[in-house]
Amino acid sequence: MIETELRRAFRSRGMLVVVLVAVILAAGNLYSSLQMDRHFAEIRKMMLEQHDVTYYPYIAFEKYIGDNMFLPYNGIYYILFPILAVLPFGTSLVRDEQLHYTRNILVRQSKRRYFLAKYIAAYVSGAVAVLLPLALSFALCATKYPCAELYQRAQRSVIMDRNMFSQFYYTAPWIYMLIYWFVNMLAGGMLAGTALLLSQFIHKRMSVVFIPFIVYSYMAYLFGGQAQYERFSLKSVINMSEGAITVTAEYTAVMFASVTLVTFLVYYVVGITKERIH
Repeated sequence: MIETELRRAFRSRGMLVVVLVAVILAAGNLYSSLQMDRHFAEIRKMMLEQHDVTYYPYIAFEKYIGDNMFLPYNGIYYILFPILAVLPFGTSLVRDEQLHYTRNILVRQSKRRYFLAKYIAAYVSGAVAVLLPLALSFALCATKYPCAELYQRAQRSVIMDRNMFSQFYYTAPWIYMLIYWFVNMLAGGMLAGTALLLSQFIHKRMSVVFIPFIVYSYMAYLFGGQAQYERFSLKSVINMSEGAITVTAEYTAVMFASVTLVTFLVYYVVGITKERIH
């Protein structure tokens, strides 16, 4: 059952849309980065000739969309983040109900297996969906920029010693990047699971897609940029380029674990106890 649901999730139209968005964001970010480099090439050359300055070349880790705050693609990605997470399989329960797939499958499978398999498929596909733009963008940037340690003296980043996992940023950027990719995947899976929970009570696919987006955006608007409250904004937790200073690894782990567990338990209990007469 799990294999079937995973296959449905990764072959869905929603996942295709995510792939297209990932390609557009990654390609656009690389193209704009190269254009910006060409634009400033003459200025950089003049400064090096006329002034005693040191030029620090750009590194792939600071050019891909996960950490590039000089171009709009980071912002676009994190605005679309909850939609990307939900698209592949977050609305599948609503569709299954509308097409009577749920009723038919429950004739052959137990409710417990069906709802557990669906949650796992939604969680995994949501996690992979939000990872795709980051991974593709880094892969493209790595073809044009070196994958070396970052230059702290360049002062091109908002990451400070008070930021989460900052001890790895300049000394082990691979570790830092992979940690944040994992954090983003946890958030993507959590949002996809939240969409499934909403599907137990809301039977319109567009509502299931946009309610997590609206809540996510409102929390970012309300708490983002305020040091004492920014940990309550999921966007501030997962976007390393925002440089949130009150977000800690302990808080992030507890928040993801508790929200994911509560979401799953409510979704699962409602699913196996709800009577379906259609």
